[in-house]
Amino acid sequence: MTADLASVFQPATPAMIIGHSVSDGVPPLGLSEPFALLGGDRLGPAGIPFLVGHEWQPAFLHSVRTACDDLVAAGRPWFRMAPALLAGPAGAGRSHAARSLARAAGVLHIFLNLSDPVIGASISGSTDMSEALWVSPIVTAMAATRCANPVVSVIGADVNADAAVALASMVDPVLGRAWMEERIGTVVDLGEVTWLIQADAPERLPAPLADKLATIPIQSVPLHERSEIMVSLLAEVLADLDISPADPAVRWQDIVKRCQSSRSAGGDEPRFRNLRPGWWAGSWHSPRDTYDQLRTAVLEAQYDAAAARLGGAGDSH
Repeated sequence: MTADLASVFQPATPAMIIGHSVSDGVPPLGLSEPFALLGGDRLGPAGIPFLVGHEWQPAFLHSVRTACDDLVAAGRPWFRMAPALLAGPAGAGRSHAARSLARAAGVLHIFLNLSDPVIGASISGSTDMSEALWVSPIVTAMAATRCANPVVSVIGADVNADAAVALASMVDPVLGRAWMEERIGTVVDLGEVTWLIQADAPERLPAPLADKLATIPIQSVPLHERSEIMVSLLAEVLADLDISPADPAVRWQDIVKRCQSSRSAGGDEPRFRNLRPGWWAGSWHSPRDTYDQLRTAVLEAQYDAAAARLGGAGDSH
């Protein structure tokens, strides 16, 4: 009975309507229905600030903690962080940080690549219908998941000035509340989105965008088998593959040995051709490429475990 009463009095998930038609019609994609505002149950010290990890990126972790503290103080029971520029070299782990944040908050993560001509045309409002999408990728993803406060990683803003200027309106705390999706005649509220911008050449970001971004330095850190970032990358791989960390086929030392074997293979097999010699021997290697190598090792471990089970089943007959 106590458990039943507790379930009745669970706090409701806050929600908001993000789409409003500029005409008398109903917005498509269900945009006029309530979308969830998530992460409010994780704002405390044992929630998002703990789950995101990233002690090796102190500036990023400080920004996350500050955002959570501010939300609690303001009585806003969902996650959102002010727009920020993740400043650091390519491959330093900027996307990993953003994805880890979204996973810790329990919200959707979206990649927005403005260097893609089709995506860029959609964001910049190109009048050439053949170049642009029907609806921007952000709104499409939000509609598909019914999430009103995703984390959005933006790349390519430093190479597409027109799209970057349009992006400045999307991240603006006032203008972003009324982003116009011209092709569906709908005003969309993007005010609860967390924008994390990556730029390999931040000096090329247009001033209207750059002036709206807080800068969070993401530093290059060495990777080795006992570093926290390696464990974090493996956790990301397992989450993406929907594999439980408790799966007996995924043992850290086994994954390490598989990666070492891949390195020593020297590219003799197609699956090892993208591995850099010496990557596990203490030399710097990017989180981006290491993610791919860990993913390959995990998939191999899963394949070998499945093959062993099938072989055992065959022997039993």
